[in-house]
Amino acid sequence: MVGYVYPPVNQKIFKPNSPDNDKFTVLILGKLEPRKRIYETLIWAMVALAGKQARIILKTSGNAIVETIKKIKSRRELQRLKLPEVALYEQKLSDKEIALLHQNADLTLMLTHGEGFGYPAAQAVFCKQPVLCTDGSALPEVVGQNPELLVKASLAPILFSGYELFYAPMKWYYPDIEDSINKIENFYNMWASGKPYDMTDTYEYGLQNYTPESSAKKMLEVLNA
Repeated sequence: MVGYVYPPVNQKIFKPNSPDNDKFTVLILGKLEPRKRIYETLIWAMVALAGKQARIILKTSGNAIVETIKKIKSRRELQRLKLPEVALYEQKLSDKEIALLHQNADLTLMLTHGEGFGYPAAQAVFCKQPVLCTDGSALPEVVGQNPELLVKASLAPILFSGYELFYAPMKWYYPDIEDSINKIENFYNMWASGKPYDMTDTYEYGLQNYTPESSAKKMLEVLNA
């Protein structure tokens, strides 16, 4: 028998919090490599939140992303949109520091081509913070198949090779642009109305699947099968 054992999330570090932000705060984090779609996610978030009371926190690294943000901000036709501010964290962060980012964000974005598991999404779930994911690969399972937390995605060949098991012409998921922007706006509107998205059910689902106890139980099931 082949079985999958969920890696546990450290509940002592990643735990619920109720942020009280003066601006709707979106968190994007991941390696700056093609599969993670950091550039696309950043641009979609900026478009969705243009003219709104919002900010974006970006955890990645590389001079390329810094230059990209500068170019986007400097374009005259885009300046009229009043794009949200972007705070960039390039340094390596500890689990406690990453947990603080999740706990103080109103929405985490993980609009990647796909994940083998999607640890940042699970961490956001344990912090009881909304996380918007690609509806493909392992991510739907991480958020309990919750449609409100999933962006429609189509399976198609990638056009170029990238990093870690990401080679043309393999097929990976492409998140829908319109659905991504609409759902980011929906989360903003809920926050602006004073009624942010309720993550209770998804959080309870995480407790059932991603704790050390649940992972150990699953391991025993696989070994005894």
